[in-house]
Amino acid sequence: METKTNQNQIIITTLSENEKQKLPINLLITIAVGAISGMAIIFGLFWGAELLFNR
Repeated sequence: METKTNQNQIIITTLSENEKQKLPINLLITIAVGAISGMAIIFGLFWGAELLFNR
């Protein structure tokens, strides 16, 4: 990313070919933890429902 000041204008140009956009590692960790906890919640709900309705 390159920033140029021209009198009263600020021009910001991005070169998307040279700068590859990557996900930050903390966002990937957050997504993974959310997916795992979501699966655990769903599993717990089904397990609890099975315990309740099989009596």
